[in-house]
Amino acid sequence: MQKKKKLIIKKKFVDVGPLPRAKDVSFKNVAQLKKFLSERHKILPRKLTHVPAPLQRVISREIKKARIMGLLPFTERHEVR
Repeated sequence: MQKKKKLIIKKKFVDVGPLPRAKDVSFKNVAQLKKFLSERHKILPRKLTHVPAPLQRVISREIKKARIMGLLPFTERHEVR
């Protein structure tokens, strides 16, 4: 019986620029938060952005606040104009 070969998919690193401090992240700064969203408006994981875990939790919380306030779209269908 032969072993199946695993398909290895390499994901690209997403350059988000200089990392902000946790206290500098705000739901009002939409341009900064958009760097942590994919083209389909999903929150990018830490593996792709290389952000520390405490900062990732703050960023995801602020993105969710901005979505509720209507500053960021939930999906690509809900584009904010």
